Amino acid sequence: MRIIRFRGQTKEGEFIHGDLVHNAFDGNSKNMLVGIRCENGINYNYPIEIIPETVGQFTGLKDKNGVDIYLNDICEFDNGDKFIVSMEDNWLEFYAEWIGEPECEDQTRDFYRISNSKVISNTHK
Repeated sequence: MRIIRFRGQTKEGEFIHGDLVHNAFDGNSKNMLVGIRCENGINYNYPIEIIPETVGQFTGLKDKNGVDIYLNDICEFDNGDKFIVSMEDNWLEFYAEWIGEPECEDQTRDFYRISNSKVISNTHK
């Protein structure tokens, strides 16, 4: 079974991971993450508000260094080709949005090849 997990940035600038919750507890239209493992290793069991535009879903893939790949991550192949991990609206499908002209477009054709890239950033850093 695929792990369903999200990542989002707090107003303080820290990226946190967990389950995405809407309208947590008070009915306000806020996006929150619950059951979080922060980058500093602290675990929280209560909702933390995040910036909605920074939410990215875990793809179920890891890069060549074992780092989880999320929606909106920027990845790079050894030859320097870079792409953003994107998701088509109304489809449950991730795809590569190339940054610049790729040397070899064939690299992102399947999951094995994407896992040979490395995460270098995301579109919100």
